[in-house]
Amino acid sequence: MGIGGKRRDRIGWIAVVGVARVGAVAGVAADTQRTDKAPVTLRAWPGFPWAAFATYTRHGDLATEVRGHNAAGNALQRIELGYAYDSPCPDYSEVVPTPRPKTKPICKGTAKFNPWAKVRDPVAERQAPIINGRYGTRAKRLTFDHPAVRRFVAGQSFAIDGVALWTSCDQRRLGAVVEVILTTPVDFEADLPVTGSTSKTKTAYEEGVAHVRARNMTTFWVKVDLNRNRVVAVEPEPDLHESGLPDLVVDEFRLLDPLRPAGGLNRRKCPKSGD
Repeated sequence: MGIGGKRRDRIGWIAVVGVARVGAVAGVAADTQRTDKAPVTLRAWPGFPWAAFATYTRHGDLATEVRGHNAAGNALQRIELGYAYDSPCPDYSEVVPTPRPKTKPICKGTAKFNPWAKVRDPVAERQAPIINGRYGTRAKRLTFDHPAVRRFVAGQSFAIDGVALWTSCDQRRLGAVVEVILTTPVDFEADLPVTGSTSKTKTAYEEGVAHVRARNMTTFWVKVDLNRNRVVAVEPEPDLHESGLPDLVVDEFRLLDPLRPAGGLNRRKCPKSGD
């Protein structure tokens, strides 16, 4: 994603460039400030498994989201551009509460009227900085080493929608949560690792194994404890992308044994909502 303008306190244009897997993604659309689902041209080459796309929007009708969809029109992935949606010298005149951030040198005097351009990754921008390095890479490797995850993604295209930093209620770094989006719904019955916690939990979390039977799963979250180098939860989740695919149905969720303390002792008492 490229973003820039004629002056540093305004966004003048946004250019989004990407690739989509041929066969899985039938089309790409962009939402702008004025239009929903504006089609974006895909360009493919014989024998190449990816198709390229690009869209350029200007001030007054800037792109806000890009999504890929299948032949039936179901959204397979949505990429919000808002996390990378700022100029070097934003106008804080309407921001409450004060005090406002200290003005940067490049935003003082005539300097703020200089043109600017930046390359930004809207997915990386919404993630914690540590996730964009080896920490996040290790979490993704461990995720796809897990047999349940391999089973769910086998034989179909998929995407990692984002990786979140996972911390305990006392802000100790535990690892990461990897969100996986499937292109084809999965029905399954399996024993999956699970986690939980309550206000009485004295450790970062509790862990165990549950027997799960579900239908129409297109999204699941994988919790990776990077202090222990292991996946501690694989959690089917509802479709948050409004894809139009059938809703997730969990027919059975049964703990095989009581949850066990894990993740190390908390240094302070957690709030009632857990971590």
